Amino acid sequence: MEPIKKRQKKKEAEDEASYLYNQNDEDLSPEELLKKKRLEKNREAAQQFRQRQREHMNSLDNEVSMLSQQQADMTSKITLLGSENDRLKEQIRNMSEFVSEVVKAQFSAPFMTGMFQAPGGATNTMTQTGLNPNMGMGVGMGMPDQRQHQHQHQQNFAGKNPMID
Repeated sequence: MEPIKKRQKKKEAEDEASYLYNQNDEDLSPEELLKKKRLEKNREAAQQFRQRQREHMNSLDNEVSMLSQQQADMTSKITLLGSENDRLKEQIRNMSEFVSEVVKAQFSAPFMTGMFQAPGGATNTMTQTGLNPNMGMGVGMGMPDQRQHQHQHQQNFAGKNPMID
């Protein structure tokens, strides 16, 4: 159908609906009365549909707002975690350099050529210089080497089983 004919037909239907809507029910034939009731139901259904559509659009708008806020929060969190990650990487890099320097200094010092004796033996060159030869990677951090802890444990429980005695 041509656009002009479609518009003309639509106009005629609107005019008829308007005519039926404005007439009293007693003045209408049974056929026109049925048509009027059908048109009223159709109007109500269209109105309800438009209301549901508005509510759905409002719901979608609210969801968009909520998701946009969540996205902003997550973006902020990502930025914060990225900064913290960079800070921790820098801290690891600094600690690695520190440990490397301590190990290098510990093994390249001139007093390292001194004699080490078993625990409980005579003093050795390291203890005479004021350094503890049993301090490992934790030197400067106050963390004793595992060997010192094991030796102390062996002295405390020499020949005893702590679980039985």
